[in-house]
Amino acid sequence: MNELVRFALVAFYPREGDLPGLAELGVDEKIERLRRESTRLFWFGLVAAAVFFQLSPIVTLYRPWPAVFLDEEQLDQHAHRLATFPIYAIRQLLVLLKLVAGM
Repeated sequence: MNELVRFALVAFYPREGDLPGLAELGVDEKIERLRRESTRLFWFGLVAAAVFFQLSPIVTLYRPWPAVFLDEEQLDQHAHRLATFPIYAIRQLLVLLKLVAGM
C-alpha cells in the first residue's frame, strides 16, 4: 500500500527545474511514519484516494490502463484533470493526496 500512496503523492510534486521533486526528499520514511501514527480511517481514505488516482486515467485521458503506465507528460495531464474535475467529491480525494504530499 505504501508504494501505491507514494506513487500518487510523487505524481503531484515532480521535479521542476532546480526545485527537487517529492521523490527526492525521503518521502518513503515519511509515509511509513504517517501510516504508523495516523488513524485507520485516515489511512484508509489516503489509500482509497491513491487507488482512485491509479484507476482514473480512463476518465481523464480515456486510456484503459492504470496511472503507473502513463508517461511523465500524461501523468501530469492526468493529475491536472483530476484536480480540476467538475465533480466536487473527486476533487476532494485529490485534496487529501495533495495535503499529505505537502506535509
